[in-house]
Amino acid sequence: MMVLEEGIGWCSGTMLNNTENDGTPYLLSAYHCQDGYTPMYDLWRFDFNYESSNCQNPSSEPEFVSVLGSTLRSAWANSDFLLLEIQKPIPADYQVYLSGWNKSAQVPTQTTLIHHPTADLKKITTTSQVAQIYTASILWNNEVTTPPNHHFRVTFNQGGTFQIGSSGGGLFDQNKHLVAQLHGGFPDTLCRVTTAYLGRFALSWEGGGTRETRLKDWLDPNNKNVNLLDGIENPDASATFDVQGKVMMSNGEGIANVQLNFGDGLEIKTDLAGNYFIAELSKNARYQVAPIKNDNIINGLSAFDLLKIQKHLLNIETFTSPIQMIAADANHSESLSALDLLAIQKVLLNRETTFPNNTSWRFIPEVFNLASTNVETFNFQFPEFYSIEDNFNDLIINFIGIKIGDTNESADGKE
Repeated sequence: MMVLEEGIGWCSGTMLNNTENDGTPYLLSAYHCQDGYTPMYDLWRFDFNYESSNCQNPSSEPEFVSVLGSTLRSAWANSDFLLLEIQKPIPADYQVYLSGWNKSAQVPTQTTLIHHPTADLKKITTTSQVAQIYTASILWNNEVTTPPNHHFRVTFNQGGTFQIGSSGGGLFDQNKHLVAQLHGGFPDTLCRVTTAYLGRFALSWEGGGTRETRLKDWLDPNNKNVNLLDGIENPDASATFDVQGKVMMSNGEGIANVQLNFGDGLEIKTDLAGNYFIAELSKNARYQVAPIKNDNIINGLSAFDLLKIQKHLLNIETFTSPIQMIAADANHSESLSALDLLAIQKVLLNRETTFPNNTSWRFIPEVFNLASTNVETFNFQFPEFYSIEDNFNDLIINFIGIKIGDTNESADGKE
């Protein structure tokens, strides 16, 4: 149910999956459902399971479940799409399905429309005919003209027709992937509306070229650029897990005040012993844990480090650990040279307060096992974050910290 300053109304919509498969509750509907009005999206009500087991309406109205409130994410009049994000997680026991989609330009050979005409129980309208890309512009009765090629033209021959309230209903191809949403149609000589015009998902993907006028930023947030995505069952929004660990030097000394970023503004710092703990992360989300510490650049540096690097460069006394090599790579060039000596020297002489293209500390997940890496073949390629995907249990994630410029691990982890 749409709540507008001018009144209320009804449209249909489809819950959509996104490429992260994280259960974000996106709903696709029709732009014209709110065009010309003043929508109050936080009061919109979304009803689920309002359906019957067969085509005929039952003698008594079935129960349905609802969620209140949404946020506008993007919309575009040319293909008549409206993308909302429902504000609250949809309870898993609602058994809502997040539909898959097909953003390719391929024309479906068979289509199915799922909709709620006049806010009635869910109806399914089908056709065995091939959809057509409508090559002309369309002048709608609200005086909006949509451009050529932005709509499918579909004539339904099974399951009846559609009515007001069906707008925004999803059109699915022969493989059950969404390819469009219903815009509307025009009656034939018998006042039946069986020929529909539906905004093409493939064109809504890039839409008007901005986050506010296209789908791609929301349904593919990390730019995986897939054409086809399957649907998923609505995940349990209450399922959580905990993460704990330690950030330390290779000698075991903890490193204090390391900021660990989990993404989306979620972060935590280590205590004086280098330990951290974060509770109730969603099992339906994906996280990339990245430690950061970029202060007290002088910590652990001395003329001894300059001498160690010089001996290594002259092949008099070479490094025995990749950790020493990372520490010596002061300018983050993934190689060792006299430029690294110069960068550290400038810091020691207080001529510089930062290393060029580098931070004060760098961190590597302990599971990478850098200590076992052959120093002679080490090529400075290593991960500096830990990815959490498809997790179902509590985790322990430790990191090894390397103080840049400190080749003998004399830095104080508490500073």
